[in-house]
Amino acid sequence: APSEELFSLYKLLEGSRAYRKGDYGLALDTLTRGFVRAQTSYSWVPEMLYRIGDCYARAEDPIAARNVWSEITLLYPESNWYQPASDAINALPQQETLAE
Repeated sequence: APSEELFSLYKLLEGSRAYRKGDYGLALDTLTRGFVRAQTSYSWVPEMLYRIGDCYARAEDPIAARNVWSEITLLYPESNWYQPASDAINALPQQETLAE
């Protein structure tokens, strides 16, 4: 529905504003609300996922960050957000280290 699409896009814009201001908790909440209402075909979903992953990384939750960024690399390999997500995954501690 058009209202769902507009809501999701609005949440990306609103969440991006909080992200740029350094309010990563608010950004994570806002972006996640928009993502829940998004369809995978929306062109902005990879950006939304990247920012959600970065918010998790900044909250020192590397497992959640890896999971979100992995969605980009698996579902959106042609996206401009593929390489930043891949680089971010590679910069995280190895998973074996995270489980200890």
